[in-house]
Amino acid sequence: MKFVVLLDNGHGSNTAGKRSPKLSDGRQLLEYKWCRDTVAVLAKKLDKLGIEYKIITPELSDTPLSTRVSRANKYAAEAKKEGKTAVFISVHVNALGMGDKWMNAEGWSTWTTKGVTKADAFAQCLCDEAKEMLPKHNLHFRSDRSDGDDDYEANYYVLSNTNCPATLSENFFMDNEKDCKFLLTPESNEICAEIHARGIVKYIKSLGLWEEPSLVQTAVMSPVHNIVNFIKCKLS
Repeated sequence: MKFVVLLDNGHGSNTAGKRSPKLSDGRQLLEYKWCRDTVAVLAKKLDKLGIEYKIITPELSDTPLSTRVSRANKYAAEAKKEGKTAVFISVHVNALGMGDKWMNAEGWSTWTTKGVTKADAFAQCLCDEAKEMLPKHNLHFRSDRSDGDDDYEANYYVLSNTNCPATLSENFFMDNEKDCKFLLTPESNEICAEIHARGIVKYIKSLGLWEEPSLVQTAVMSPVHNIVNFIKCKLS
């Protein structure tokens, strides 16, 4: 399949804030950990689907935005030389406040850069799957339909400086108590990873690039290419 997904883990263990208020039982959501756990689940799903991916931020500590973009653009350029289409997705957890009190905003959303871009179609595929899945779990979907599609728009650095369709997913609000309790369950990693996986498949099919994975490809492909990918990232 001539397609590669560039996966970006949001923030890092040393990023200031980026954690929920504490629940009454003392539990607290750490964004960097949730993002990495969810991307790990997504990676396994992509393996089974035979979809190539590269985790561009394997580190636990925060990675500068410029480094994230540099790695993404390097892999996108390599993919282009090989006749592959690359997309970039940065996985995050949302927050309305500063993490010191519970807020009212809730739900799942995606972001792209301002204006009409190739990323809009990719983000909409993710949104379509979220709209299908979330109500079944009594979870909220957020959207901005002011320009005719569901994504929110802002010129975030990792979106506006990557050389391929790029979107950022905000997977619920860590400072909404209901959302936070959900995010602290393994079910949240599974559901959110499934939304991403289904959205990726839908986008690939919309481009006419979908190929059914073979059993051999699914079994052997990812362990090798991700070990190589990890080494490349550490050397970058």
